[in-house]
Amino acid sequence: MSMRYKLLGRTGLRVSALCLGAMIFGDTRGGWGVSKDEAARIVERFAEAGGNFVDTANYYARGESECIVGELIAPERERWVLSTKYTLTMRPDDPNGGGAHRKSLVQSLEASLRRLGTDYIDLLWVHIWDAFTPVDEVVRALDDVVSAGKVLYVGISDTPAWIVSQAVTLADLRGWTRFAGLQVPYSLVERSVERELLPMAQALELTVTAWSPLGGGLLTGRYGSDRDRPDDTRIAAFGESQLSVRNLAIADAVNAVAAERGVSSAQVAIAWVRAQQARSVIVPVLGARRREQLQDNLGALELELTAEELARLEEVSRIELGFPHDFDAGRLAYGNTRPLIDNHRHPTAHTYTRPASLAPSEEQAMTETKPVAEQKQTITPHLVVRDAAAASKWYQRALGAEERGRVPVPGGRFMQIELRFGDSTVMIADEFPELGVVSPLSLGGTVGALAIHTDDVDAIWQRAVEAGAEVSLPLREVFWGDRHGEIFDPFGHRWALAQRLRDVPAEEITAAAAAMFGGEPA
Repeated sequence: MSMRYKLLGRTGLRVSALCLGAMIFGDTRGGWGVSKDEAARIVERFAEAGGNFVDTANYYARGESECIVGELIAPERERWVLSTKYTLTMRPDDPNGGGAHRKSLVQSLEASLRRLGTDYIDLLWVHIWDAFTPVDEVVRALDDVVSAGKVLYVGISDTPAWIVSQAVTLADLRGWTRFAGLQVPYSLVERSVERELLPMAQALELTVTAWSPLGGGLLTGRYGSDRDRPDDTRIAAFGESQLSVRNLAIADAVNAVAAERGVSSAQVAIAWVRAQQARSVIVPVLGARRREQLQDNLGALELELTAEELARLEEVSRIELGFPHDFDAGRLAYGNTRPLIDNHRHPTAHTYTRPASLAPSEEQAMTETKPVAEQKQTITPHLVVRDAAAASKWYQRALGAEERGRVPVPGGRFMQIELRFGDSTVMIADEFPELGVVSPLSLGGTVGALAIHTDDVDAIWQRAVEAGAEVSLPLREVFWGDRHGEIFDPFGHRWALAQRLRDVPAEEITAAAAAMFGGEPA
């Protein structure tokens, strides 16, 4: 797979789907830094792969990182999207040696331009929030350096969501330059940004550059509950507080998927971050020490995790979102009407005019595929999943479904796969985030339930559980005469499985319901 490109925030700037991080260029702390010669090999390989996005900061290696980056990209400066940062102090004994205020910005920017050997920065980040500087001073000062032509775009890093939201709103209201990007740590071991920062970035159209997608080295394959701990890593150099029981279990799961797929653990970890695009537009930042490491990391472009693999990684790394995310506001706000409300902002059905690029090719229109003749198409799936082909196989194996046909589009996705469950038809489809069609897993929850009535519910139940379904309600006889249970499939959908055991008179059902839920029978 060749390198693809993403738009940076609400701009027209194209950045590569992977970003090259230069934090350790020129830094020899703990022996894990990168020499200038090795940095040249890394930058060369990244460019060969189609990468055009490089990220550094004034603080990295006390300015040496900027010097190296500037020299290495100088021959083709125009093709590179060069980003750097200000705010961290370069003079610890000077109260104005750092911070987000205007004086710090002007001094830091001029010094960065000299070190980088350029007369403009493509993307300047506020590196970390300065609690002493008002938001309006920061936003206006950044707008001024953009107006001066010294900076083209601005972003913000490692800052609370409420401050970023305030800054973007202020910029929009006053016609100043708004942030185009948000830089935060994001990996299987660090998912706390899913609570507020990623939803905010999606709502405000901020491209997310995810630093430390390998969990600071924890997900490289060198760590695991069954592996000796290396002594030549950043984790070893700065302490092993990251090696919690939870994090080692995540490393084990990543290592297991990597072994099954015949790829590296680093590729699995980066592929997982890349698979989270429905949460926001995400660009992983790669921080390689050697050209060979970068080469391995680039292999993540070729790796697409299956729905089953994503579900396994989700299970071991899931975080509690906390209040108010887990407060049952939906039930209180909507009552019984939630399933009746069509939300055009996060639809499960979306009508659109298909671009020519999505027309199925001759090669794709095989006998098992339903050809798409008209330009006007409607996606009307009952289920949206991250990997429709894998989900179809799971439903066939676990729930006894029969696949009746497919409608593919280029890129390996399916607009529709038709499945038969006895007398019922269910349509499943891949995610189309660009159209607002996303799976419940990508929205951080589950939906359902769909019902299957069968003559042998115990057999289907056993197959489903053995295939990885999670039990929601145990299988048991219920008062209306069914043997009934509920499961969650690996794709975020809830299923009710039932078998009719006996006919129950209506008055008996009414009395049983009144006894269970309170009140008198009508």
